[in-house]
Amino acid sequence: MVVIATLFTTAVTYGDDNVNSGNQKIDANDYLGAIADLTKAIAIDAKNAQAYHDRGYAKKSMRDYSGAIDDYTKAISLNSNFSAAYINRGYVKDATGDYSGAIEDYTKALQINPKEALAYVNRGLSKDSIGDLPGAIADYTKAIEIDPKNAPAYVNRGITTAKIGTFQNASADFTKAIELQPNMIQAFNNRGRAKMLMKDLSGAIADFTKAIEIDPKNPIGYFNRGSANSVIILRDKTDAITDFSKAIELDPNFAAAYTGRGNARIMSGDINGGIADMTTVIKLNPNDASAYYNRGAFKILNNDKNSALADFNKAIELDPKNAEMYKLLME
Repeated sequence: MVVIATLFTTAVTYGDDNVNSGNQKIDANDYLGAIADLTKAIAIDAKNAQAYHDRGYAKKSMRDYSGAIDDYTKAISLNSNFSAAYINRGYVKDATGDYSGAIEDYTKALQINPKEALAYVNRGLSKDSIGDLPGAIADYTKAIEIDPKNAPAYVNRGITTAKIGTFQNASADFTKAIELQPNMIQAFNNRGRAKMLMKDLSGAIADFTKAIEIDPKNPIGYFNRGSANSVIILRDKTDAITDFSKAIELDPNFAAAYTGRGNARIMSGDINGGIADMTTVIKLNPNDASAYYNRGAFKILNNDKNSALADFNKAIELDPKNAEMYKLLME
């Protein structure tokens, strides 16, 4: 399912011309200019915690995560109760895979301000990433208690709830998010996925179609609708192929869309087209064992047994844990 992006606390206006100028440049996405102004502010006052914080935000926006962490850490050293700095440092730690460190920062922010819904939402995301699904759900629920109109909290709780198999509850959370934000494509896409898992394919297609109407340039909606059309028994796969092709047109590196289109082409009798799509998947991700297996299976349909065997052997090399399964399927 589509995961909603981690939120962050934005820079704020401060009583310093260079800081204020830096914030204005952040708002204009001029991050290099913002860093220059905020560095001037720091040169004038080396104890300006806000300037360090805001420069960290600008660096984060440029994906200079190491630099951002350094600046947030400095801001915290100057102001140990700077909850926004803890939240933003937690965001960067999560983005770099340091989920435990992120959880520690969000927890510290909550110790400073127990009513900070954003910290609960972000901590929930980090807990989800380490497999603590009950902990994630508890954090999202707390965020909702603090802010009942927090649509991202409902979406994220729905995503995690779906992971434990309670799809009806997940769908209810996505529906609530849609009530709060009627154009929230993440909620429509995720509710559609939940409906697919509950075998409500027509409802799923309706949700994916709505997501596409809201943002026709987002490939996820087309991919999801293509997936739903693919699993409907006895339905012609033309619609699915069209949707996967549109997703690929919008994102030429969307490997899962090539996989979906390749399978749909096979179901439509287009063996060569299916092989071509799996070849593209392999080019995009040379370590995708399933793509080699799928291509091998398609080549069998084309009576190209020697080449198929080479693909099966490559799949086994890449995924030795499933070697026995691959060998059985090869037979």
